[in-house]
Amino acid sequence: MFNINNFLDKFKDERFYRETFDENDKFIYRSNKIWGSFLHKENVSHKKLQNCHLKNVIEKYISLEYFRGNILEMGCGRGNDLEYFLSRNMNFNCYIASDIGQNVRFLNKKILNQKVYFLNADNHSIPIENESFDLIYSFGSFHHCKNFKEVLVEAKRLLKVNGNLVFYNYKKHDNYKKYFTYIENLLLLIFNYTGYRSTEIFSNFLSYFIYSIFVMPSKIVKNFSEEKSKKIPFNYCSNLNSVYRNLIDRLSSPINLRFKKDEMYLILKEVGFNKIDIFDDDSGLIVFCKKL
Repeated sequence: MFNINNFLDKFKDERFYRETFDENDKFIYRSNKIWGSFLHKENVSHKKLQNCHLKNVIEKYISLEYFRGNILEMGCGRGNDLEYFLSRNMNFNCYIASDIGQNVRFLNKKILNQKVYFLNADNHSIPIENESFDLIYSFGSFHHCKNFKEVLVEAKRLLKVNGNLVFYNYKKHDNYKKYFTYIENLLLLIFNYTGYRSTEIFSNFLSYFIYSIFVMPSKIVKNFSEEKSKKIPFNYCSNLNSVYRNLIDRLSSPINLRFKKDEMYLILKEVGFNKIDIFDDDSGLIVFCKKL
């Protein structure tokens, strides 16, 4: 367990540290296979990436002015949100980008800012002492974790008093989309049993179908009404490859956890967070809360 200042000093040259964890654990192995070895293997500049979550989703509800002091990103993926954050020239002390995938091992060669460090670790156990961060951010990582509540407890442990937690999570749908999630959960059970290769084959086949009946119509509808186009499933996909990657992300995951707004609120209160704001976006729940 590192003191934050000791961590920054000890790894100031390589700006990377790998925590020891059980790579044979089913969740960790599958997570690294999906995200570390495939979806997040290559880093893509935010200038070229249309789906920068911090820009397109988070900033609609939460100002980047809260992103200051010591920052921890839990589940940094390819580092695109980090690159976007750095492009805004925000004032911060340090930014530690953590991810369970092996992709994070190479991000320090892509992103050269000396105040940015990379950590290969599990969200359930970050090797840094209590009350080290002013803000913790995560997009699309918590809902894939084995124990959602345990990860929130870990985030609370790491936050300073008056520190803020910002994260995105899948939500339960009340409209027709709930039937798609039923199918998703069934396929998830099947593919967790049959293996990763079968998921690849099925996702490749299904991507053509989804692109034809959802993505292409959403592009047409967007010319007349952007609001209505957002109601169409997979409207956020730009091409066939993005549909395929999205399917792999959902169907290969060890778990996809979804909550209603009131369920999320109760969990956060139980963990001990305060001043909880939950924004119901088309894509999911955006959470902003504070440790007092």
